[in-house]
Amino acid sequence: MRERKDRERKKREERERAKRGEREIEERESRKQRGKRVGEKEKVERRERKRERREEKERRESWRGERDIEQKEREEREGKQKGEIVGRGTGRRSGQEEKVREREREREEKELGRERKRKEREREKKREERERERERERESRERKREREREKREEREGEEREKGRERDIKEREKKREREGRGGEKGRERKREKEIKRREGRGERKERGERRREREKEEEREEEREEREKGRERKRERREKRERERRERREREKEKERKERERVRRGREKREEGEEKREGEERGKEKERKEEREGEERERRERKKIKEKEKRERRKSEREQEREQREKEGERERKKGKGEEGRKRGREGRQRERDRGKKGGESEEDEG
Repeated sequence: MRERKDRERKKREERERAKRGEREIEERESRKQRGKRVGEKEKVERRERKRERREEKERRESWRGERDIEQKEREEREGKQKGEIVGRGTGRRSGQEEKVREREREREEKELGRERKRKEREREKKREERERERERERESRERKREREREKREEREGEEREKGRERDIKEREKKREREGRGGEKGRERKREKEIKRREGRGERKERGERRREREKEEEREEEREEREKGRERKRERREKRERERRERREREKEKERKERERVRRGREKREEGEEKREGEERGKEKERKEEREGEERERRERKKIKEKEKRERRKSEREQEREQREKEGERERKKGKGEEGRKRGREGRQRERDRGKKGGESEEDEG
């Protein structure tokens, strides 16, 4: 009797130690997983805090730069107003220029305001996107923890079921050894066993359904991740294609401008060459006309000179002839004999010779 109790006590202690060991292992695993989750969460929070500090610093720097610009513009405006007060009477032009500058400053301030609003909208959009991403991660972690809890509960239930089965078997063996119990007890035991098996089948079915549901959720998450990956790839591909198109457009525009510039330069050169050629042709024509005019004038002057020369020679010959005739007449009148006749003959001969030479020169001139 005592030995049987000792054996039962030892078995009970062994079962308890086994259960404690399993619980300790599960607790260690859960602590490890919890530590990992906490570490990941802290990393995410640290990254988020660092990013927020960086954005806050950028905002402060942008505000500081805008304040500096506004301060500088205000000082310039005040300085100009003081200058206008001191040098009053500069006229309408200074007032118009001040209005133009004021409108320009207002336009720049509006541009800065629009830029600030746009950056703020972008930051808000990024912040919302990060919030949604964190929410999705949190839901994913929650689903994962829920699945782990259900698995752990199922495992514990199975362990309890196995422990109960072992206890039942131990009790049956003990009853068989003790010889107690009867047909009714065995019948009740069989019914309980049937119910237990039916309950185990239901639990098994529930476990299978739960595992199937978990697998379906995992597949859904994987499908969502793949869809997100495809979406990101598609966005990157569209961005690359858009940048490529824009780069091609810029290159085409650059080539078109270069061709236009070359064409304009060529046209200008051709126009310049045509203009120079036209000017050269005009100058050459003017020079030719000038040469022809000079040549005509020279020929006219030469003709006039030759005509005057001929007329002069003709008049000279007429005078010489008249003079010779007078001299011959005087010689004849004097009648100095043979010498006078001789001189008369020589004079006539000279006159004939002059007449011949004059005719030849006139023919040459003609």
